[in-house]
Amino acid sequence: QLISIAFGVAAMAASLTHAITVRYKEVYFGTDIREAYGSLYLMPEDTTMLRQQWDSLLADSPCSQRSTVRTMDCPIGKDYWNMTQQQCCVARTKGKKGVDVATRLMEARAQNADLKVAIESGHITEHVEIRECTYRGDLFFDVSKRFWKYEVTGNRYPRARMPMVFAETDSLLRFMSAKYGRPSWKAKRGKLTFNPNDETYYANWEFKDFIMYLVINGSQGMFAAKEVVMDRKLAKEYENWVLNQGKTPQTLTATPK
Repeated sequence: QLISIAFGVAAMAASLTHAITVRYKEVYFGTDIREAYGSLYLMPEDTTMLRQQWDSLLADSPCSQRSTVRTMDCPIGKDYWNMTQQQCCVARTKGKKGVDVATRLMEARAQNADLKVAIESGHITEHVEIRECTYRGDLFFDVSKRFWKYEVTGNRYPRARMPMVFAETDSLLRFMSAKYGRPSWKAKRGKLTFNPNDETYYANWEFKDFIMYLVINGSQGMFAAKEVVMDRKLAKEYENWVLNQGKTPQTLTATPK
């Protein structure tokens, strides 16, 4: 049986396997960032053949002398494309084939650049709709490139609009409770205090293999609902790695306040 949510959880047989669904794809804890990136955004295209096609278009062409750095608004038909001067020259002198190769090469290079940034940062950001509300989804990867945590964060509001924060927090709470059951602990709203640069715990769930909780996140005086789910084993490995770097790891478990 598979039980999934927008940033979801799958239950197979007796074990829980968390999955994060972005653009209708599932990425499981422990998944390598390259595999995850391919599932999320489509695998970046191998540019070898495209570069060969591009070189053949440049051969014996005055376009080879044009700048590969300076960009321009290139008029192609009724549209204007932002291209380098060389790309624009090829697109305009070689017709449709020149346009196709130029645009495919630009797109492939951009995707590969995005993949490089994601691998180096260990972090991919997406957006997801839950109960007709748009949240930001953040996927985190450890030093071994394994997916170990995700966070779902709502809109940020000033303290004066705290009712909006509670509305999104309670919406996430109902959504999570419908999938995971009642939380092991839930805060009493009237007793909560908020720090403009800290997290206030709202609810948590107890699972053997996973850490999962709901907080109200404060950042520079703005507040937002935030769901955090992580693989317990991978989270501990990440914590130990950070400690070995002589740094202070982020909080991994929910401590009711």
